Amino acid sequence: MSELGSNLLWWIGGFVVAVGMLVAVHEFGHFWVARRLGFKVERFKIGFGKTLWSRKLANGQTEFAIGAIPLGGYVKMLDEREGPVAPEDLPHSFTRRPVWQRILVLLAGPGFNILFAILVYSLISGLPSETRRLIVGAVAVDSPADRAGLEVNDELVSLNSNPIRDGADLQLGLVDTLIDTSEATLGVRRGSTTRAIDLKLTDAEQRALTEGSPLEALGCDLWMPDSRVVIFEVQQGGARAAGMKPGDRVLAIDGNSIRNLEAARQYIERRGGSTVTFRIERAGQQLDVPVAVRVDTVGARRVGRIGVLFDTRPEVAQRGEFPAAMREMHRLGPIDALGAGVATTYQMSKVTVKFLGKMLGGTVSARNLGGPVTIAKAAGDSARLGILAFLAFLGYVSVSLAILNLLPVPVLDGGQIVYQLAEAVRGRPLSERAQIIGQQIGLAMIVVLLSFVLVNDFTRNF
Repeated sequence: MSELGSNLLWWIGGFVVAVGMLVAVHEFGHFWVARRLGFKVERFKIGFGKTLWSRKLANGQTEFAIGAIPLGGYVKMLDEREGPVAPEDLPHSFTRRPVWQRILVLLAGPGFNILFAILVYSLISGLPSETRRLIVGAVAVDSPADRAGLEVNDELVSLNSNPIRDGADLQLGLVDTLIDTSEATLGVRRGSTTRAIDLKLTDAEQRALTEGSPLEALGCDLWMPDSRVVIFEVQQGGARAAGMKPGDRVLAIDGNSIRNLEAARQYIERRGGSTVTFRIERAGQQLDVPVAVRVDTVGARRVGRIGVLFDTRPEVAQRGEFPAAMREMHRLGPIDALGAGVATTYQMSKVTVKFLGKMLGGTVSARNLGGPVTIAKAAGDSARLGILAFLAFLGYVSVSLAILNLLPVPVLDGGQIVYQLAEAVRGRPLSERAQIIGQQIGLAMIVVLLSFVLVNDFTRNF
């Protein structure tokens, strides 16, 4: 099977599983609370389009169905606005239930997504896991990390006096902190002493931090074991002009042995505007290839690029093991794991809300928004890395789904909650015309947003 075919299987499979699970959790929240509060639920469907499977359950009151297009779902409740309702069923109609109950039903979908994220992060925290010491492996010239005095082999131990648990905790903490301010303090262990390193970012650097890897935006990489450096794709640039091909393995650059992907990227970034000599292995032969390195602007930095993507698949990179001195095993008890799950979900929610606010204010690029293609790639790539990576991805998307659904857009849960609050204030529902206009505006907003994220998807991934 070709590399593209293998990737597509992972991406499509991961996408279907992830979206199916998260939509099912969301819609089950609506269904479960509605049933407990006395609403009659007529249909529970996962997916859209042609129905592939359906069955009457819940004492025959509710039809459960699966649609052919795995991009959403819905719970349809009895509603006299949509047709005649038998007199005995009127008390169970959506419009006849108290406003506070309707709001609880609408909140239940996002609420179950948050509970699912807490469950996932608690499970991850409670399982035996290996954490790695955060040792700096490279520092880019004239980057925020370089200006602050960060050095190779420094160990990152805290951020703004808060201990750092692992790499994910570090990256999330950096975004949470630096999305609001241009300064942060890293606690660094250097030899036998610990010192404070004060990071100060320019406006462009602060913006760049939200558009990719926070550590990359700071201009540093963590230490990684040796790996094979193999070219996955050759794009426009010096590499193509020099005749480099997918599958070429980089052994050295300018006579310097290249021990892993991070070292290769670092060396190329520092050589913008010059010509470097790659020693590559192709079909069992070693070749010396001179390559012109162009200069690109990334955020506020000027970095070297040759127009290649390196192959990061585990079976190709064949990355070595971390030394025993850099690994520690951790396992939290049930109570501590639950606390860690709540804390991670809270911080993830806070960062997501901040991102949306900054995006609406124009201080964070809307190019951060990803659509189905980006989600599919992330789902497949995380599934390829293992169950824990996939669960962490599900937790992240579940939080995002909950918050997006609470936006006050009429076709979303948040917009419907606004309708209910307006009815509570006015003492009567909004007119049917006002609700229809709101739905049309909301639908138009969703169409525009979907178009935008699809453009983002294809410019980012193709």
